[in-house]
Amino acid sequence: MIVSHTLFAPSAKHCSDIVADEAALAGGEVLAILPGGVSFRGNLETMYRFCLNARVASSLILSLGRFAVEEATDLYRAANSIDWPSLFPVRASFAVDAAGKRDRAVEHTGYAARVVKDAIADRFRDACGARPSVDTAHPDITINLFIERKAVSIGIDLAGEALHRRGYRKERGEVVLRETVAAAALVRAGWKGMAGEGKPFVDPFCGSGTLLIEAALAAGDIAPGLFRRRFGFESLKGHDSQLWERMKKEAEEIRHKGLKRIPVIKGYDIDPAAVAAAAKNIAAAGLRERIEVKVADARFLDPGALREPGLLLCDPPYGKRSDLKGKALEGLYRSFGENLKLHFGGWKIGVVAGDEARNYHIGLKPEKVNTLFNGPVECSLGLYQIREREQSPGGAMAANRLKKNMKRLKRWLLDEGITCFRLYDADMPEYAAAIDLYESVDNDRWIHLQEYVPPASIDPAAAARRLGELVDATSDALGIARSHIVVKRRRRQRGTNQYAKFSETGREFEVFENGLRFLVNLHDYLDTGIFLDHRPLRRTIMETAQDKRFLNLFCYTGTVSVHAAAGSAARTTSVDNSNTYLNWAGRNMALNGFQTQFGDKKAKHRLIKADCLTWLETAAKQEHGAYDLIFLDPPTFSNSKNMDDTFDVQRDHPKLIEWCMELLAPGGLLLFSTNRKGFVLELKDQDAREITDETIDPDFLTRKAPHLCWTLQK
Repeated sequence: MIVSHTLFAPSAKHCSDIVADEAALAGGEVLAILPGGVSFRGNLETMYRFCLNARVASSLILSLGRFAVEEATDLYRAANSIDWPSLFPVRASFAVDAAGKRDRAVEHTGYAARVVKDAIADRFRDACGARPSVDTAHPDITINLFIERKAVSIGIDLAGEALHRRGYRKERGEVVLRETVAAAALVRAGWKGMAGEGKPFVDPFCGSGTLLIEAALAAGDIAPGLFRRRFGFESLKGHDSQLWERMKKEAEEIRHKGLKRIPVIKGYDIDPAAVAAAAKNIAAAGLRERIEVKVADARFLDPGALREPGLLLCDPPYGKRSDLKGKALEGLYRSFGENLKLHFGGWKIGVVAGDEARNYHIGLKPEKVNTLFNGPVECSLGLYQIREREQSPGGAMAANRLKKNMKRLKRWLLDEGITCFRLYDADMPEYAAAIDLYESVDNDRWIHLQEYVPPASIDPAAAARRLGELVDATSDALGIARSHIVVKRRRRQRGTNQYAKFSETGREFEVFENGLRFLVNLHDYLDTGIFLDHRPLRRTIMETAQDKRFLNLFCYTGTVSVHAAAGSAARTTSVDNSNTYLNWAGRNMALNGFQTQFGDKKAKHRLIKADCLTWLETAAKQEHGAYDLIFLDPPTFSNSKNMDDTFDVQRDHPKLIEWCMELLAPGGLLLFSTNRKGFVLELKDQDAREITDETIDPDFLTRKAPHLCWTLQK
């Protein structure tokens, strides 16, 4: 039985100091800290404890001697001199793992491994009359041979497989961050202390979830060795199975208690397949209830409900891990850095990158840069501290404007019971954005801030700084946490981009309007699910819909249809070309007690999926006079994949209106609205009355009318 022996724990370059701490925590006496690992002394308990708990060491070698070697016969004699039968039984299989510098004495590592294999087999044959079998795939015992010019070191790998193979990884990407490297990055970032204070952890490029899992294991003092099927030392003659089982039981008890101490840990990735792989690995590690993973774009990520800053540590794409190259990859890093400055004030940031140039592209000055090796790949770990912003003079002016606007609207909002409204619309040219406040039915307040795309003449850095100042001013003026401020860039939406998603949060909440409930989503789409400027129009329709047959064209999420149904419409028909929005409309109707059906002409509240132009042209011929009230609010432009042709409201509105008038019963009313800039109404035989001024509430009076509106009566 081994009482005390010299052990060597190899580690990646620049991590030996961390491994020395791991050896000391296992009860070892550290003898030397070398560039490639740590030498220490310890007994069986030290060996077991190290193999169970080491996070950064790559393996643990039981040192059996260092031998001078001038020629191959010297290597044979050195290996044959070790009493192998006293270390492991002849029934155990073994393999020799050779590495190090090539030397003329042994020619190459493969040859050296064969020499040592023969020496071990011959020693067993001489002592036992039999030779152990060789198994290079799954050996019971792995012999470690390290060649150093004119010397070799021989030992037994007590772990067997490399320690970075924890055992929880069920799904692997093509190029992944090793578990030991992830653990080293967490140590360098100071995660253990932050976790002890309950700080949150976020990885916005989570891939298959390695950093997330290692962060949780470290936070809960969970031994990574608990996930492994076996260790190499279990086949040694000196193995004490009772001691080993007792130590594993102690580690399980620590794990059980530690699970409760793990703080909030969240991971995101733009690739749904990566998120699915991460979820499988997290489940295999027993951390399903402790780690949350979702699909999201790191360039638009905000801390969400995490009100307290913590650690954001990530391993963004680089080299073989990315399809992006050159300027495109630089652009990803630059956009990510801008988002960090915008949303993660007070957070500590760690970024593992392929080289320091990648960290440079983030646009932040690192407080420290560490070198790590992910296998043979040299990486840099840049550590940053995002400072809380101090309010600039311009930001102070913006905050004052927001307070002034709120004071102007307050009495009207209270009198009308309005809880979702526009507060600011590029009132100050240097802060070009629209700011809307949404209050949920649970009295939770959110800000939807849409930046108008700055012209090319504006320096991007200056534009990003001003946007950050406006976000800070909004938070300060309204007392709303930055995590509840959703920032988007408002650019002209054309073609199939009009329905593009920003992310996949699925984060909806309910709001009130005119005593009705509606679902909004501030995160996933450009628009939120309710057009606030149409509030008066919806109210007008609710007041005039009684006993009317109502048609809602380009119905979006059905908010107008809900108002018509609430106004006791005889029936409602809602038409749109998007399944997403029609389903949303159905849920809005159901939320207010109205049940919808797809396509059924006899249904009281009907949903129709169709291109509105095609449907209108047909319906105008087949359903003459079928409706008493029609709401027509077409998009400015569209060439959706579900359409046969393009649509332009300026070009196509005359025929739209003509078809709608065919559908109206005598005395019926059409309300036509558009938000196209420079729109000119062109009619042939119809008479229209403009009612734009009557459809604009005080919160939209600060700039040019957000829409134009007319009524046409049959």
